[in-house]
Order: sequence, then structure tokens, then C-alpha cells
Amino acid sequence: MTLSNRKILRTLFRLLAGILYAVCLSACDAKEPLPENRDAEIESPVIANDLSNQKVTAIAEDTQGHIWIGTFRGLNKNNVHDYHQYFCTDDSLGLPDNQITHLLRDSKNRFWVGTVNGVCLYTDKDNFRIIPIEADNKNVRQILEDRNGRIFLSTGFQLYAYHPREEKITCVLPEICTGNTFYAQCHIAPDNNLWVMTSTGLRCYDLSTLQLKESVALSGYPYYSYLHNNELWITGNHTLSIFDTRTRSFKPLPQPIAQNTTLCNADIDYIHPYGNNGLLLNTARHGMFYYNPATGSPPRRERIPLRDAPLPNQPDVHRLAAEPVDRLRGPGVHRVLPLQGAVQQRQLPALRAEQQVRGVAKRRQGPQAVDFHPDGRHLRI
Repeated sequence: MTLSNRKILRTLFRLLAGILYAVCLSACDAKEPLPENRDAEIESPVIANDLSNQKVTAIAEDTQGHIWIGTFRGLNKNNVHDYHQYFCTDDSLGLPDNQITHLLRDSKNRFWVGTVNGVCLYTDKDNFRIIPIEADNKNVRQILEDRNGRIFLSTGFQLYAYHPREEKITCVLPEICTGNTFYAQCHIAPDNNLWVMTSTGLRCYDLSTLQLKESVALSGYPYYSYLHNNELWITGNHTLSIFDTRTRSFKPLPQPIAQNTTLCNADIDYIHPYGNNGLLLNTARHGMFYYNPATGSPPRRERIPLRDAPLPNQPDVHRLAAEPVDRLRGPGVHRVLPLQGAVQQRQLPALRAEQQVRGVAKRRQGPQAVDFHPDGRHLRI
């Protein structure tokens, strides 16, 4: 090998050694990759001026008067001045999941939080106690309380019961969604019977024995139901019927509603109580209606802009206002104030589509907090 070839080889060797040394230094100084689950590293609670997420799924009030707002990502407690945001963390005292599905303050003033991955109780130490669920499906859709103070949970497919002594939750009805139906809604009537509504029928269970008592067929494939004064209002897919849980029979529609062709043929997708006996009926295309059985007056449709609508003094007169609730701040949270007439429609001014809240906080005093439909045009509870 000639001298020139040796020089070339030494030069190449030094160059390769330098490159290898630079690569080693770069590897030593490289930052660790960010974890996939960033929520697990979030400290809880976080003090903030806004909600943790604009897709709100539930609202409730605790014994201290704080308004709790569950969202698609995180739970928020409003204390007038700011929001305390709670998340699912590595700590066992956090939420089971960030996606909140239901909130309930029961008769013992316990505050329940349902999520897509379990349920927990809020404690006086500002943290949460997760209640074990002895079942595979932990997606809690409803939390219910019967007249004896027992807590039941529905996944839309199974019914669970909470056992306070063992501090656990077990499945008591493994199949409440029968046939080719996708989802079931549960209601506990004043006589302590459980009524389960699917798109094809009603089923009544005795909660003391968990035995099936009655089955009633439904037509039209409704998808929503609401229990009001022993009456199940069954709606969806342009259907509207009222089932009396005491007589176990369907009732004719009230005359003010039967005479309102728009409401009768509308797709009612949510119902919520208002006042002593009134109902707010939200439709998919025609806005929201207010119905008060006590007035009996014919329905009226008015096109008065909400911000300019007068507020009469009659106790049966109500209107929906677009001003924010005094104690709540943030997009999508609004108040209900005193709609005129027994059944009257109100169309809200257009808002941003992301300003949606799906819940109503019943207040001991003052206005209620309400929410907007995802399309930004209608109120939706």
C-alpha cells in the first residue's frame, strides 16, 4: 500500500470517528419524548378563567351553591370568581376519566360524577373517591336515586346498583336494552318502579325485587323520554306521546299541544322542567317551546328578538334571554327568565357552534343556567 493510500484511509477513519462522536453527543442530549397521555401529568385542580372544554355534557349544583359543569374533557367547579378544573391524573384521588357524562347530588348531599370509565364521589378534601365497578362496561350514562335513597347507574345497556357497605357497584340487570335497539333511557317513577324506554318499547321493573312487571310496545321509533309528574313524555323521530305510569296507558295530548301542528310534527329531542309545572320542549328545527298545563291558553308563536322582548309580571309568563348568568362566566352558559303563553316558541340569535352546553343547573334562588344546541341556534339542555 502506497503512502498516499495510507493517508487517505487515516483521513476517512478520523472523519468517521468524528461523525460517530457527534451522534453520541446528540443522543445523550436528546429530550425524552412527550408521553401520549398528557392528561395524566396535569395537576388537579387547575385554577382558570374559562371552562376546561367548550363541549359541556352536564351541570349540577352542590350543597355549597357551587355550579359544577362536566365537559368532554374535565370537570369544572365555578365559585363566582373563577373555575376550578379537575382532571383524570395518575393520582388515585382524581377522576376516573376526563369525559364527564352525568352529575348528581343525591338526598344525602353526596356529589356523584359519572364518566365514560367509571364513577366517583367528591369528598370534603377537594378530591374524588372512585367507586369500583365490578363489570366490564364502565361507561356510566345515568345516575339515578330511588325514593329509598338507593343509587342506581345505567350504561344504556345494563343497570348497576351501588352497595354502600361494601363500597362497590355491581350489575343487577344485565340486559335492559332488548331487541335490536341501541340505547335505553331509565326513569324511576314516584311509586319506585323503574321504567326503561327503548325505541321499540317500555319495560317496567320492580326495584325492590328487580323483576319485570310489564312491557309496552312503542311505534315510530322514538329516541327520547322524560318523566314528568308520573307521565312519560316519549318523543323523537317526529313522534310525541304521553304514557301514564299509574294507569299504564297512553293519554291524549293536551289540547294546546294537539292544536299546535308545528310542535306535534316537530322532532322534539329534549325536555326539561321549568317553574312549578312548566316544560321546555326543544325541537331539532323549530327552536324551543314552553308549555304550562296550568294556563290552558292556546299556543302562540312570536318573533320578538330576545334581547328586546318585554318581561311581563304574570307568574305564567316566561322568556329565554341571551344574557349570561351573573354567577357563571364563559361561552355557552345562559339564563332562563320569565315565555309568554301556554306554548310559545323562541328562536335564539345565532351563536358560535362551539358554544354548546348540555345541562341545566336548578338553582335554589335566581335564574337557571341553560345551554345551546351544537348548531349554535337553539337552546338545548
